[in-house]
Amino acid sequence: MARQKIGELLVQNGILTDEQLNRAVRFQSQANCLLGEAVVRMGFATEEAIAVTLSKQLGIPYASIENQILKPERDQSLEKVVSEKFARDHCILPLFLENGTMVVAMADPMNVVVLDNLKLLSGMEIQPFIATRAQILRTIDEFYTGGSRNLIDKAMEVSSAPGKEGDIDLEMDSVEEKLDLDKVVAKAQGAQVVGLVNAVLKQALSERASDIHLENYDERVSLRFRIDGVLYERSAPPKDTVVCIISRIKILSKLDIAERRLPQDGNFAVKLQNRTVEIRVSTLPTVFGEKLVLRLLDKGAVELNIEKLGFEPLQRECFLKAAKYPHGLIFLTGPTGSGKTTTLYSVLNTIRTPEKNFLTVEDPVEYKLSGINQVQVKPQIG
Repeated sequence: MARQKIGELLVQNGILTDEQLNRAVRFQSQANCLLGEAVVRMGFATEEAIAVTLSKQLGIPYASIENQILKPERDQSLEKVVSEKFARDHCILPLFLENGTMVVAMADPMNVVVLDNLKLLSGMEIQPFIATRAQILRTIDEFYTGGSRNLIDKAMEVSSAPGKEGDIDLEMDSVEEKLDLDKVVAKAQGAQVVGLVNAVLKQALSERASDIHLENYDERVSLRFRIDGVLYERSAPPKDTVVCIISRIKILSKLDIAERRLPQDGNFAVKLQNRTVEIRVSTLPTVFGEKLVLRLLDKGAVELNIEKLGFEPLQRECFLKAAKYPHGLIFLTGPTGSGKTTTLYSVLNTIRTPEKNFLTVEDPVEYKLSGINQVQVKPQIG
């Protein structure tokens, strides 16, 4: 009996409509990704729903934090069998060894290349389990630190410890927060909040995230990292620290911490491992408080090489041919984190020569290129 296709199962189980499936299939062919990934990126279903459906379709066990299967054995030296880099690069997690077989959680258990590499690497047979990308990455953070939690969790543990210097109470009102700005500034510059902000930034950079979203809701806080264009949940800070975290970011960005009813934009830079990372900051007032978005511009993580952008040979040839014309227009569009800016900078980096004059108009200038005259748009001065 032929195995039922994942799309048919998603429709059959009421997760997708026929129209959503057709749209996801079209998106899949354009984005060159798996159908399940296309469905998640379009917002039609959650990672968990896709993973459970794939588990049924493929007959592969489903592992999650909730069912306590996504929990590596700590006394089998699994971290020596599969390195952290390999686990992160391929989004896999070794779970346990049994009778010469290694059980591994994978976001894509049908990736035969990774399965073959794991077999060669470990010298064992591989039994794949399926899990969501977000939960695998979260568990990797916990497992490959000698049993300690990830940077964010450890920073939260320090900041929530009782009796620490700099703790203040913020009184809440049913309409808006009544804040003593001096206290907020003191808290924002305290060691606990500074450590928490630093931990979030380091964690995001280690996962090669392009954006950080911090959102305040009625009963919870959401912290998400955008990785390869997709937002993934991460351990969120305590709700009572959000105002101070946002104030800390505002102080770094030279924004007005007293202004919480208007959107604000700013930027600052941090140094990490001998490289400078520029960070664009946007705040937006919502009904539950301010939303914070950070765009991480890590030049060290971006290689401006058009050969490595995934173009088909004919596409690359046509694109470069169009870019070399002395006049005309290239219209480039796509969702946040899809690589629009990287593509344009890579083209400029490829076609620039000393014999020609290059001038860009940008808002904002994200990367500074040698030999290119880049102009920052400033509408406030005309």
